[in-house]
Amino acid sequence: MSDAVTSLFQPQATQPWRPRPVLAALLSAIVPGTGQLYAGRPVRALVFSAVAVAWPALVLLVVTPLGSAASRLAGVTMGMLLFVFCPAIDAWHVAHSRAAASSAPHSSRSYVLVAYVVMVLFGLRPYVVVPLLTRAVQVYKVDGVSMSLTLQNDDRVIATPLSGPVRRRMVVVWRTDGGAVVTHRVVGMPGDRLEMRNFMLLVNGLDVEGSALRPAGVVRGAGEEFAWQREYLTGDVSPDRYQPSYGDWGPIRVPPERYFVLGDNRYGSLDSRQRGFVRREQIVARVRWVFAAFDPKTHGPRFDRMGHDVP
Repeated sequence: MSDAVTSLFQPQATQPWRPRPVLAALLSAIVPGTGQLYAGRPVRALVFSAVAVAWPALVLLVVTPLGSAASRLAGVTMGMLLFVFCPAIDAWHVAHSRAAASSAPHSSRSYVLVAYVVMVLFGLRPYVVVPLLTRAVQVYKVDGVSMSLTLQNDDRVIATPLSGPVRRRMVVVWRTDGGAVVTHRVVGMPGDRLEMRNFMLLVNGLDVEGSALRPAGVVRGAGEEFAWQREYLTGDVSPDRYQPSYGDWGPIRVPPERYFVLGDNRYGSLDSRQRGFVRREQIVARVRWVFAAFDPKTHGPRFDRMGHDVP
């Protein structure tokens, strides 16, 4: 009887805690680093969490210089697979090793500290990490048809900040005086003489784009939106008699440090014809390629457009 009573007060032998590899892998597949933390590896958890925060933007930065749509799509796919599987495989390996060694991770403040850092990294991502990464690569959504057929409504494009000189024919992202962010093609450089006849753009007297015919049923009259052009008229055109329209205007001279932009859809674009010249500081990025494309009606993906260069 005494032996039975004594055993109640003796410490009972307990099985050592062992992390489950499958659970560790699942945790890191959902949020990279959490599986490593669960398995008792706080330093590895911190490393994987920090890399995961920047990984999507780094993938886009790496694949942007690639020359073909297939190589870009393959690069993005591989990057996303690595994003999911590398942390998961590492977490499974760590948990399996700890379980095989029959050793339990010791309670430590470091686990709490790493968990806190992980939450801070993901919590601050929209406010600190993303703005820093957008200095290298940016994603924009195309709204409207002003750049059809080059860019379609609901396209997502990759753009890089434009720190160098603006060049003719570049497709750029620029910010209007009203704050709107729009995408157009640079067609006029400082000093150029520009005019349009029946939607045919002439640069310094030359047709640089080939013939453009006015489509049937399109009527664009003159209005106050074209009045700004009178100040920049050149040649023998009288400002008092100047009656510009959507497809017939000029000739005008582009002033220094200014640019003239047009939408590739000449018949449905709100561009420099109405808004005026663009200052260099308004141009924020150069469009490089189509990252994702969706049908505006069905919202389904358009795989035939993904990965293509923007000429």
